[in-house]
Amino acid sequence: MVLKEAGTEREMKPKRFEHLILENGRRQLTARERAELERHFQKHPGDRELYEQESELDRLLDLAPQVKASDDFTSKVLDRVRDESQETLSPVISIVMLVRSHLKPLTAAAAGVALVLTLLTVRHRDQHLDEVANSLSTMAGAAPFQTLADFEEIHALGQFPAQVDEELLLALD
Repeated sequence: MVLKEAGTEREMKPKRFEHLILENGRRQLTARERAELERHFQKHPGDRELYEQESELDRLLDLAPQVKASDDFTSKVLDRVRDESQETLSPVISIVMLVRSHLKPLTAAAAGVALVLTLLTVRHRDQHLDEVANSLSTMAGAAPFQTLADFEEIHALGQFPAQVDEELLLALD
């Protein structure tokens, strides 16, 4: 596929050859385009037969009567294809398609349930931690946990001398 253009030679790309074949079916090729094809056929003689077959097919199609499709032709074809595809699908593929069609709403619902469960778990955990903190503060003889929100009160707790369990210290030694 060699083209001479402005004194330079370059290879005709296969897409260009296909384009010229298609254009020949739509309109009369220009002299330049016919010359491109002739140069291509000199390098690739087998492509001439393809070109001639395409040209003959285009000529025969032009002789065929033009039939106007009905207004709802596309919808009828799509309905027919859909009906036939549903008849020929295996049960497994049908189940997969059914699941996929309902997957988005189910995913959204599952995400909502997971969010609610997470929030409930966090709330329950916070309440449980409050109960544990209050129990520990009661056992230590300190003020209940809720009253320790003020920094001065917390700091003041550290100022009192801790009561030492003498028996416990002796047992640990």
